[in-house]
Amino acid sequence: MLDVRACGDRPGEAVFEIRELYQGNSVPTFTIVYDCKDACYLPFNKGDEWLIYTNYRQMGNGRMDWCSRSRKMMSVQKEDFYTVNYGTTFDDDIRFLRDSLGIHRTASNDLVNAGPRNQHPDLYSTAMMLLLSLAGMVGFYVLIRRLLFKKG
Repeated sequence: MLDVRACGDRPGEAVFEIRELYQGNSVPTFTIVYDCKDACYLPFNKGDEWLIYTNYRQMGNGRMDWCSRSRKMMSVQKEDFYTVNYGTTFDDDIRFLRDSLGIHRTASNDLVNAGPRNQHPDLYSTAMMLLLSLAGMVGFYVLIRRLLFKKG
């Protein structure tokens, strides 16, 4: 884990460097958004190693469900919820994913860096688009009226 933004009045964010990708497409640095009020919540700490199962919001960004099979690599196996309850270690899960899905390559950051998304036009641009659209509709109406109702 490279960085963590703690929860406040917004969901938390954690930035990971992907060492092995088992399914889907992702850039090497992946940001997940998470809910700190979830019943299964565990704190993220910089430098931790995690196995993350996530759903994409967009390339390079995902939403994590704490109650999924995502898990932190614990130094003491007795502290690992999954090892205690399901009998599988962190390494068992990694081996299973490698054998079942294989390791996929991550995408280049240059290929998916499309810049800011969902930018709304400013007030002037919005007004100009509306006025030009209105002028175009009036012009179309006048043209059709002249073609359909020619005198003569």
